[in-house]
Amino acid sequence: MSMKDLLRIDTSASSETIILKALLWVTLLSVVVWMIAGLVSLRFELEGSYEKVLYSQFIITGIILTGVINAFVMSRGGFGARRAKIFGYVPVLWTAVVSAALIMLLWQVWEEFRDANELLKVMYSLLGIGLCGTYAGLVTLARVDRLYVLLQPVMYVLTLIVGVEILDGMWLANERISAASTGENFAIVGMAVGINMAGYAVLATILARFLFAYRGISLGAFAVAALLGFVVTLVTLLTSLDAGPYRFILGACVLLSSASVALGMLHYFHVSDARAALRANPKTADEEVGNHYPPPMTEAPSGG
Repeated sequence: MSMKDLLRIDTSASSETIILKALLWVTLLSVVVWMIAGLVSLRFELEGSYEKVLYSQFIITGIILTGVINAFVMSRGGFGARRAKIFGYVPVLWTAVVSAALIMLLWQVWEEFRDANELLKVMYSLLGIGLCGTYAGLVTLARVDRLYVLLQPVMYVLTLIVGVEILDGMWLANERISAASTGENFAIVGMAVGINMAGYAVLATILARFLFAYRGISLGAFAVAALLGFVVTLVTLLTSLDAGPYRFILGACVLLSSASVALGMLHYFHVSDARAALRANPKTADEEVGNHYPPPMTEAPSGG
């Protein structure tokens, strides 16, 4: 296999293949960026600025990763692009919003505009809203049985509320913010979500693998574990933080992370059933899959 074939992303392939190829692209691009930063450090004196170079690397990787995620959502017809092609361009909007915020953050890393309070608020507002939109795009790709169709609308609403609370924390409180403290808050939310999703992903994988034939039991066990985890999070937040947007955002994001894993389980069960039906009755199953699991788009939407 040539390097060109290795890196080419076939949008008609399985989601797992596309994600692995996309991550390979992100890794290679990040390495290239890091090498360029290293060469720049050889040409110009960066003494005392290596931490900034490292932060810059993470920020640039974040821009690339956001673009890859939204390109994946776009290629799979997210946001209902199959019904109205204009919606297929929504991921481009979220990519632009997050990229603008991260470019501003890159500027902040090197210039440290500490007194530009309004600029900081704009930067973090764009970052929060863009990430919420990107996450919502991934949620639109899930296909679940009709019994569980209400889960996605609930997740959309909660994501919207998180976005509103971010704006509340930035603007309605009418307080000054600092790049360090606000950035730390974003990082804490990100780490909490990452750790929570990793833990529940392991649990979901075990349940789906060993209790695949007993889905009611596996889903019930996951729901109990998710509820217990949320109760622990709730008690921790109530006793450690004051009431306000940040406490709500942290709790809501932890809840959304466990809901995301649950949605992944339901999607896995739905696709497994569709594939089994396709093998049993190709013609009927193909119609059913077409209704509930739209095929990936082979090219970007081209109209409204």
